[in-house]
Amino acid sequence: MFTASFNPAEAEKLFAGTGHTFAEMLALADAQKPLPRFALGKNVRATVVTERSTVESPNIVAKLEGSDPKLKSEYIVVSAHLDHLGVGAPIHGKTIYNGAMDDASGVASVLETAKAFSEVKERPKRSILFVVFTAERRGCSARDTLRGIRQCRRDRSRRR
Repeated sequence: MFTASFNPAEAEKLFAGTGHTFAEMLALADAQKPLPRFALGKNVRATVVTERSTVESPNIVAKLEGSDPKLKSEYIVVSAHLDHLGVGAPIHGKTIYNGAMDDASGVASVLETAKAFSEVKERPKRSILFVVFTAERRGCSARDTLRGIRQCRRDRSRRR
C-alpha cells in the first residue's frame, strides 16, 4: 500500500492546467458532492518497501457459570470480533468498513454485556461465554474458537 500526503498550502499547484482548483475540490467534498475525474498531468515515482512479521493475536474468552446445576453445562455465547463488520456492500465506493463502528462497537458491546451480567444478583441458569475474536479475516470463526475451547477442556480432563 502506498499513501502520500501533500501540503494544503501548496495543493493548488497540483491542479495547474487542469481547469479545476483545489478550492473547488474542497467545496465539492464539503458539500458531499461527487468529485470530477480528470488527469492531473503529474507523475509520482515511489519505492515501497514492505516488512513482514508474525503477530500473535489470541482470542479472549470469559465464562460466567450458570446457577442451575443441570443447565449450567449449556452455554449461551455472546461474541464479537475486532473488525466485526469487515467487508460488505460498498459505502462511498469502499467495501472495507473501517472506523470506530467497525473496530470497537462489537467488542464494547460484549464487554458491557459481560459487565451487566456480572453485576446482577441472580445469575442466569445457563452458563454464558463471552468471546472476543481477532484475525477473523484469516478464516478464524466462532466455531473454530469453540472447538478449541472444547478441545482444551478435554485435554484438561485427561490430565486429571
